[in-house]
Amino acid sequence: MRISAITNSMAFRNNTVKPSFRGTDYPSGDYSDEEIEMAKKFINQSGPNWRKQYKRDNRSSFKELYDANNGLNRILAPTIRPFCDDMEEAKSLIRVFVDAGTVFLWEVVNSPFVSAETLVKKLMQNNKLNKETQRLALLICDLKAKQEKDQIDAHIKNVNSIIENTEKSNRLMQYQKALKNGFIIPVEDEKFGKPAEIPNVIMIVGQDDYLNKDLINFVRKNSPTYYAFIQDEDDVDMMKKLDDKLDLAKNEYNKNGTRMLIEVDNFGKLIQKDNPFDYLEWMKSLMTSCADYNKATIIFKTDDSSNYSDEAIEPHRIGLKVNTNK
Repeated sequence: MRISAITNSMAFRNNTVKPSFRGTDYPSGDYSDEEIEMAKKFINQSGPNWRKQYKRDNRSSFKELYDANNGLNRILAPTIRPFCDDMEEAKSLIRVFVDAGTVFLWEVVNSPFVSAETLVKKLMQNNKLNKETQRLALLICDLKAKQEKDQIDAHIKNVNSIIENTEKSNRLMQYQKALKNGFIIPVEDEKFGKPAEIPNVIMIVGQDDYLNKDLINFVRKNSPTYYAFIQDEDDVDMMKKLDDKLDLAKNEYNKNGTRMLIEVDNFGKLIQKDNPFDYLEWMKSLMTSCADYNKATIIFKTDDSSNYSDEAIEPHRIGLKVNTNK
């Protein structure tokens, strides 16, 4: 639909098409579906291409329309100047004032909300706009206000997202650095014959399970070790499989000097405070010597370590702890 047809629709101006009000409320009032649709068309048709359309529809150019000597400036300046604080404001009002309202509405669409609303109210106060154009102009201002708010909100959301992602990235680098310094580098040093202190157990604790898993994968991919995984199942079966993996780790190290990294799913349930005494004693003994005797390090993730045995999580057992909640 052409722009001039939108504003000069006789059916709309003469009310031969009855609007179907459905209670759509905007700050400036209630509007029909037809009015909202029309206003949205103006919002969507802003931009330099409109000037070409206006020229085709009205057979005049913007140069003629705004000519300093013969255009609207000359005709309207004496009328509008008394209502303005300065000449710049008068020039702005002249640019948006024509009988048909087409250029005026286009200027409203292409102005920031605050200045557009000011222009609309200024012309309304001086009875320069017909009733239909007033309603449409005010509705466009309402739509523009919402559009600008949505754009600001989207920008703020985008900025917050960038900040959040940057913070996450910085925290991830911090966690990876702790794992690298606490395990990966010492294992590498040992392979080059340097003295190194290898942790018996690595615990990654935090609410973000995906992050915790990613950190375990980071260690697995970047450390010169064999990798083994023990699935969560019956406690006794898990302890037996863990004992078997530790024996295997010792044998492999004696063959080629490569350590083993053993990921144990739900390892925390084996060191709960209320576990049987003999279970805890066996686990504590294992966690005290696996790095030195079996040449293996156990790694696991958990979202809560508050119910673990205090003795089981002492530093000489869990030698490296990374808290992803911080």
